[in-house]
Amino acid sequence: EVGTAILMENERGETKSFLVTRKDRKTITIDGNNPLCGREVIFKLEVLLVRDASEEEIAAGGKTEEGPDIETGPRIHEVLN
Repeated sequence: EVGTAILMENERGETKSFLVTRKDRKTITIDGNNPLCGREVIFKLEVLLVRDASEEEIAAGGKTEEGPDIETGPRIHEVLN
């Protein structure tokens, strides 16, 4: 039925959810996009921590490590619970 979510698996065994968007006697059309794709999304955020840049970051002109800087602040699950 149109609107039904189905799971499909690729050759590596990874699964992905698809939504049936159209169906006729011989074919179905499925959509694998995120349901929010093409829509405006507004995030409301609260800044939990502000820190001064390290000497190394000042010398480099910015952040020197990969990934988010959450080591000195509360973990996400601590904030949500």
